[in-house]
Amino acid sequence: NRGDVMTVYTAKEVSQILHLGKNQTYNLMKSKGFPSYRINRQYYVTDESLDKWLKNITNKTIFTGDR
Repeated sequence: NRGDVMTVYTAKEVSQILHLGKNQTYNLMKSKGFPSYRINRQYYVTDESLDKWLKNITNKTIFTGDR
């Protein structure tokens, strides 16, 4: 359906969303299990895939408040 619009984030946008540095973001986007894809030398991730990934890792992480 052409009415459906998909938002696609660049590595720079992902770094801003997740509050990560440039190197951390590229390492994350290259890592196995992160739903990014590469076109030429640029990495991208859809908003839907990023949301799903964040929900998945949040469910696996236990926050105890202890550091």
